[in-house]
Amino acid sequence: MTWKSVDVREQRVRFVVAASRQEKTFRALCQEFEVSRPTGYLWLQRYREQGLAGIAERSRRPYLSPRRTGDEWEQRVVELRQRYPDWGARKLQVLLAQTGIVLPVSTLHRILLRRGLVRQPDRHPAAVQRFERAAPNQLWQMDFKGSKGWGWETAVGPLSVLDDHSRYLIALRGTWTTKAEAVREQLESAFGECGIPEAMLMDHGTPWWNAKAPTGATWLTVWLMRQGIELHWSGYRHPQTQGKVERFMARCSVRNSGEGCRINNGSNGWMSIATNTIRCDRMKPWACRLRPAGGAKVREAMIRTRRRGSTGKEPR
Repeated sequence: MTWKSVDVREQRVRFVVAASRQEKTFRALCQEFEVSRPTGYLWLQRYREQGLAGIAERSRRPYLSPRRTGDEWEQRVVELRQRYPDWGARKLQVLLAQTGIVLPVSTLHRILLRRGLVRQPDRHPAAVQRFERAAPNQLWQMDFKGSKGWGWETAVGPLSVLDDHSRYLIALRGTWTTKAEAVREQLESAFGECGIPEAMLMDHGTPWWNAKAPTGATWLTVWLMRQGIELHWSGYRHPQTQGKVERFMARCSVRNSGEGCRINNGSNGWMSIATNTIRCDRMKPWACRLRPAGGAKVREAMIRTRRRGSTGKEPR
């Protein structure tokens, strides 16, 4: 049996013409066209009053939407989006809440779609599987800003370290080299400020992976394991595993695209980004350094959950 395809306007025209001829009973005619009798009477009445224009398809939009977002609030959303074109509904929700405007994320996203403010590159398919640790300091993600080559002497961007649970930016510091000693110095400073995490997630890059070693270990990873840190590596050529830190660095690049800063110009360019623009990727009210009080709460939570930092022991 083939699928029945029917043009709505054509079906209605045929119905009202057949009903006007009165060749069949109205009940039999409605059964033939598979419509209810009240609908059939409505079509016939509109046809007699307005002609063919009366049976055309009409908008189903309600005449009144009392719970629709007001024009003033909607305009405020548009202004914020235009001011921060790379920020989505979740971040805009936090800024609006600071001014007393409380709107759900879904409502904000619909406003952006309705106004044509969601670019095609910003529309990503849902992840197959997401993960997020339950508390701060359970997992840190660490990576360098991408370079154009390989090896210790290759010029790279800053070292970035994010907490997986809160996305709190633990470190964004310029080593400008992938040598392990420089990375260790920055990690020791981070451990002193935020405590030692339970685990760390990295990619298969220098200096935390050695492709020539049987186990892939380097002296830096051995040093991390001596601190009691469980180490995890992402899949080969699979940056999605480190999606949080990768997205953070991508946002830094977007915000920095108009400033002309290069990775080999020293730390000034990237440090200004960390200070003045993006301090974390997801703007939770309690997890973003853009809000000093919120950032302090995350740091306090990290200090409470760290296992060795509270005892005063130095990293070994």
